Amino acid sequence: MRHMVTIAVLSATVCCMTILCCGAEPGPTYEHIKFLEPMVGNWRVVTREGGKIVSDGQEASEWILNKSFMRHTGWSQYEGKPSQYEFFTGWDPKTKKVFQWAVGATDVGFGIMWREGTYDAAKRTWTARYRLELSDGGEETSLVNLKIVDDSKITIDFTERRLSGKPLADLHDTFTRAAAVAAAPFDSTPGAGYEHLKFLDFSVGKWKLEAALPDGQYVGEELNAWVFDKNFIRTKGWGKIAGQERVDYELLTGWDPAKKKVFMRFIGSDGSVALREGTYDAEKNCLKSKHTAVDASGVESSSTVVEQYVNKDRFLLKFTDGMKGGKPQPDAEATVTRISR
Repeated sequence: MRHMVTIAVLSATVCCMTILCCGAEPGPTYEHIKFLEPMVGNWRVVTREGGKIVSDGQEASEWILNKSFMRHTGWSQYEGKPSQYEFFTGWDPKTKKVFQWAVGATDVGFGIMWREGTYDAAKRTWTARYRLELSDGGEETSLVNLKIVDDSKITIDFTERRLSGKPLADLHDTFTRAAAVAAAPFDSTPGAGYEHLKFLDFSVGKWKLEAALPDGQYVGEELNAWVFDKNFIRTKGWGKIAGQERVDYELLTGWDPAKKKVFMRFIGSDGSVALREGTYDAEKNCLKSKHTAVDASGVESSSTVVEQYVNKDRFLLKFTDGMKGGKPQPDAEATVTRISR
């Protein structure tokens, strides 16, 4: 979510990410995920268990951030219960695998999902392991096989499924082209994740970020909004150092029910990925997190990040203990002020 803005641009000083041009050319990781090109567009997604249809939903896929990632947004009606979700597909330069991470919600709970696997060009199939953490403490796992049949049909098989260790029936998804995707049938009643994130209510809106860095003055903007029944916060932003090209990024903030921590997952137009996990201190009114990242070339970095909330229109971002490629990085601080609600 928010204020990771600085993460993308405090790279040179706080061990975050290399700034690359955010132009029209595909990003550095596109070559590894370009096999997804046929997925761009709108889809009807029918899920079958055996011969029975158990879900009839819709999904829209698009390239984002210089084609460094793909976003998949959709909803379904699994066993009569509506659910909504958002996937991000990208390339992990550390593991050399294609990954997907996602968040989703129903009227009664939410989930956090992770997939990672390898694409077989000859078979046009991506095979991955799947893990879904549920807000009620359950965990679902399976083997996933996504096959691009042609430009108008995609199938996904879910096998070896288990829920908290207990076997589940296999599922089969069929994607067929659709003219458009309708809005998910949801209201805005706060979900189970909101209770752990409500201290961030103030952050909804548009913000300006500023920092004095050794490489020059940094400026950026972020727009934050609650999504999926207030189970998560979505952030879209950009930032740049004077004299350099800007970097665009997106992130989602949520609550990890397994680790009992607030998390932020970040993706940037330079192909970088990052994760923050931390704990909110109500007494000090701050969120202290551990930030880890890897850039498109596989260089790893880390830092400790403290978000100190001064008031509803201003907070500070403090980066310490920075490491990048095994080398210590100087501390840095950014000021974040509200532009609008």
